[in-house]
Order: sequence, then structure tokens, then C-alpha cells
Amino acid sequence: MDYEWLLEGDYYVSNEQGKDVILFADFGKAGFKRASSKISSVWRSLPQQIAAYGILGSVRGIHLVIRNSLALPNVNRIILVGKEIMPFFSFSAISLLHKNGASSSGRINGFREYVKEIYGMMPLIDDVDLDEDILFYFQKFIELQWINDLSEYRPKDDKEYYDFKSREDISKKVRELNVQYNRKKSLFKTRSNVMVGSHIYEESIEDAHKLALMQIMFSGHETDSQYGKTKELINLMITVKNPYDEVFSNKLYEDYGKDLVSPSLESEAYTYGRLLCQYEGFNQIDAIIQRLKNNLEDRAALASLWMPKKHLTDKSNQPCLDLVHVLVRNNKVNLTAYIRSNDMFKAWPVNVAGLAYINHYIWQNLSADYPDLELGYVTTISSSAHIYESDWKQALEKAMSYEKDFVQDKFGYFVLSRESKTYVAKVYENSGKLLGEVKDECAVSLRKKLVRMFSLTSEHASYIGEVLEGLRCGEEKLVDK
Repeated sequence: MDYEWLLEGDYYVSNEQGKDVILFADFGKAGFKRASSKISSVWRSLPQQIAAYGILGSVRGIHLVIRNSLALPNVNRIILVGKEIMPFFSFSAISLLHKNGASSSGRINGFREYVKEIYGMMPLIDDVDLDEDILFYFQKFIELQWINDLSEYRPKDDKEYYDFKSREDISKKVRELNVQYNRKKSLFKTRSNVMVGSHIYEESIEDAHKLALMQIMFSGHETDSQYGKTKELINLMITVKNPYDEVFSNKLYEDYGKDLVSPSLESEAYTYGRLLCQYEGFNQIDAIIQRLKNNLEDRAALASLWMPKKHLTDKSNQPCLDLVHVLVRNNKVNLTAYIRSNDMFKAWPVNVAGLAYINHYIWQNLSADYPDLELGYVTTISSSAHIYESDWKQALEKAMSYEKDFVQDKFGYFVLSRESKTYVAKVYENSGKLLGEVKDECAVSLRKKLVRMFSLTSEHASYIGEVLEGLRCGEEKLVDK
């Protein structure tokens, strides 16, 4: 790959698969005797995590640093090494650019004011040549860490002042840095293969929406459609445990739900409500309620919005929501819907809210005959779960606001222990009920059994591996949190 900065003579790509880029503010700290020195000849003791290293002596080089950091496939951190150099202030410039962004003319927001207040002078250059999208990706997917400086922009947990006397000192410090990243820029590149089948399980519509956007933006395949380019996952299944509070506290959601079960006669012919409740004079929602009143265990309480004779021949007004299936199990009313084409950024939250309203409506009508019934889950299966290119930026912003440490697996949890040479996993429901236990003499084999025997989320399966590793390292008993 050709990197723009190689032409400058002050940068060296050491490992294309590395995660860090090291930048120096002055030549002395990097071991340079003159500006034209090749850094490859003086810096050989870097760890494999370093993708590239070089000098950032001027604000004019910032656009090269950012573009090349994004071009390197796995880079997600830039480490700035050294004190600020006057009158260029390149480290303050890139730090403020990362924090505050830039104006439409390219001027770094707050940079001139900061330099004047701290250093009592004005910077020689205060603007950068970057497209808005490149700047956005830099702010979202690249971390900055500034060492050997007391700037307010350095990470708060880096309180120690580092006095580097040699290149070896810097190499040692870089090896000691062990920052865990929440996001990896490399995942943003489009996949060459199409992802089929993924399941999200969340408590609320809002959190489920963020995770769906995250999976599509990071794992989706770019594809063209009649309405423009999209990122797409096929057969994305999302289960929301409790969407009802959000539905009845949001007027948009509630009004949309009302129109699904009691559509206005003045509404257009093509609405989900008309197809569900008024198509050719038949009300499918009422029919579902009646079937379940006759038999709660019925597996045919299903409504179809796809009318083959009409929708396979008429390319206009084809419904995206096609099937709604209500199933009562364990005294809970659950709803599953099939959506052939789903705009996940703009439409899915309203879709699932409307479906939750339908489920609540059915539950209400059944409760008179079955007062002990409870509201259950709402699940959507989106055959084409996509986000349009015009929404990618906003979708990323919302996706990256997801802050949960972990999602409780609906399956349950394990208590893992080591008895002599045998690893034991006791299996519990989330209610605390013991279901049984699984044993194996090999920790790896036990993990494989648990993952294959039980329907675990990928996050849970990964965590089980961590817990078993703790047992291998001497712990006697660990509870899967």
C-alpha cells in the first residue's frame, strides 16, 4: 500500500497490522540528527503493536497523519511523545482537533485561543485540510494519548510525568501502555462477504436500536438499492424484552400503534393498519384474539400483510412488514414479526413500537378471560436490515453511545468450579433455579459443550472462556456474572 507520508521522509510504517501510531514533536526525542534522517535507521526497538512512527513537527502534517492512520487497517490509537514545540504547537493542534473538530473553513476550533492563553502568542498555522467525513472518523475511531506532557488533553489516568532520556525509555513505556479499546477502526471497512443471521436481545427499544446500528455499521455489507447505497445484514433478529414503557411514554409510538389496531377510514389504502384490520372487510387482529381465546396454545394466530396476487404483480405499495405471529407460552403473550425490508435507522424503532402496541392490545383483550396472562417479548426478523448511506454518520453517532458493560443472557448463568482434575459448570435460570450440571476434564472442552448445548449469546460465550481461564490459573470457584 502507498502511504502519503512516506514521501515526506519523516515517517516509517513498521507493521501494517499494528494498532498504534507513535508521533514525536521534535527530532531530538526520536533520535534524529537532521530533518532528512530516515526514522527506519534509528528506531528498530519498537513492539509489534506499533503500525507506524514519525515526526509531527507542524500543523501542516496533521492531515497526512490522520489519513494514513485511517488507511492502516488496524490503527485505533495515536500516541504523542514529547513536549510541545513552539511556534508550531502541532500536538496541541491535533489534540484540539480531536476534541473540538474544525470549522467549515478548516480552522481548528479553540486552537488559537488556547495557544494565546497558555503560551502568550499566536500559532503560525491554525487550519487543516480535511474532509468532514475523514475528521468524523478520526474523532470516532482513533484514540489520542499524549505522554511526557502536562496538557489537559492528556488522558486523566496518565498523571505521571515521564522523563524520556533515550529511545529505549520510550519503547519501554509504549510496551507498558495497555489501553483497552471499545471500538476498532478496521471493522468499519465493508465486508467482502455477506453476513446472514444475527440475534440481538435487549431490555429496551433504545438499547436494541443502538446495538443493531452498531452491528450493521461494523459488520454490514455495502450494497446498492433502488434508493441508494446501503450497509446491510441479512436476517437480523432482534428481541426486546420490555418495549411497553417506551411505547406508552412516547406520543409518536403510541399514535402509530393506535393506527395499526384501529386505522382511520380516511387513511390511504396502503397502511399496515388497513391491511391488518380492514383488508377486504376482514379484521386479522380480532381473528387472532378469538383464536387465542378459544385455545391459548394455538400456533396459528398469525396475520399476513402480503397478499400474493396483489403484491407480486404490483410493484408499488408493497408492504415491508409481512407477517405477525402471536404465541402464548409460559403464560406470556409474545409477538414475532417478519419484515422483508427494514430501514433500521429511521423505521425500525417505530416498527417495533407499533408491534409492541399490537401485542399489548391483544394481551388486554385476552386478560378478561385469562387474568393471569403477562406481556412477553416482541421479536422482529428483518430479512434485509439496512442503513442508507445518507444516515451512516448519524447511525454511527447513536451506535457509539451504547454504554452497557454487558447484557444479561436470557438463557441464565453458570457457577463454575474445579474439583480435583474436573471442571464443573452448574447451570441456573436467571430466577436462580438449578437446571443441572456439566462436567469435563478439559476447560476448553467444557466451554465448547456449554456453547453448543445451550443457546448463549456470543458475549456470554466469550465471557465463559475468561471465567474458565481463571479456574485454570488457580481460582477454585467463580460465578458467571
